[in-house]
Amino acid sequence: RVVACSAGALHSLVLSGAGDVYSFGHGGGGRLGHGDSAMRWVPERVAALAGVAAIAAGDAHSACALRDGTVFTWGCGRALGLPADAMTLVDLPTSWASAGNHEWAPGDEDRRWVADAPTPLRLEP
Repeated sequence: RVVACSAGALHSLVLSGAGDVYSFGHGGGGRLGHGDSAMRWVPERVAALAGVAAIAAGDAHSACALRDGTVFTWGCGRALGLPADAMTLVDLPTSWASAGNHEWAPGDEDRRWVADAPTPLRLEP
């Protein structure tokens, strides 16, 4: 039974009544949470998560809150709120242009930081 869904620019998340998260769509930057950047055309359960109470899909990242209050984020960009040691730095093209949706571009270096699997967000008191 689906209790919530959230759509990002190129991917979607679905939350089941059992607290499992399923993701599908464009996997670039790890936004699906499966430990890679592969596309998934049908919803696939995010194995690293259980007991989830809320989900959110952003442009190139995702987040969820567990029933115990722990927050996890994954995908790419400094919007993840994760420290550098929890992410990987990926190479960017030297130049890029796009007339459509947001793409890698000079001045967008913060999107080079990737966490391709759900990672706990450390909240400071």
